[in-house]
Amino acid sequence: RCHRSDPLIFALTRSMMKLKHAWGVVPRVCEYVFTSIQAKGADDFEISCSFVEVYNDGLNDLLAFPKKLGLKLVEGKKGAVVQDLTNTPVKTDEEVIKCIMKGSTQRVTAAMQMNPRSSRGHSIVILNVVAKTKYGNREGKLCIVDMAGMGASKKTAA
Repeated sequence: RCHRSDPLIFALTRSMMKLKHAWGVVPRVCEYVFTSIQAKGADDFEISCSFVEVYNDGLNDLLAFPKKLGLKLVEGKKGAVVQDLTNTPVKTDEEVIKCIMKGSTQRVTAAMQMNPRSSRGHSIVILNVVAKTKYGNREGKLCIVDMAGMGASKKTAA
């Protein structure tokens, strides 16, 4: 589900992960989320991760093995939801990164002149956070969108 108040980040693949020399958007955001939650008492929170690819007008579940193709986007009471999308519980930012790295192996890619493994579809990392309070549960969602590689350009020879 998506609400207008849920944060949404758009990035390009090269700025998403970058684990070896400089952290990208996803590791930094995940570290911030988990550090903030631990400061408030981690027992009061449940966090889960989903990873979906948007390719040729279809939705593919990248955390299902083998990946589930052609998932449906449905309107529910709380907003739009990808039906039957895998939602993996995570306890640390490292677990989120492992989910993303594993799911990334299932993305549709193609060799381009400037990149031998260019993603052909957009992907969305979704962090679902449920905070348990004495007043009830509060839910939030963070979506990080990786925009697909450039398909047609003189530089890419696509």
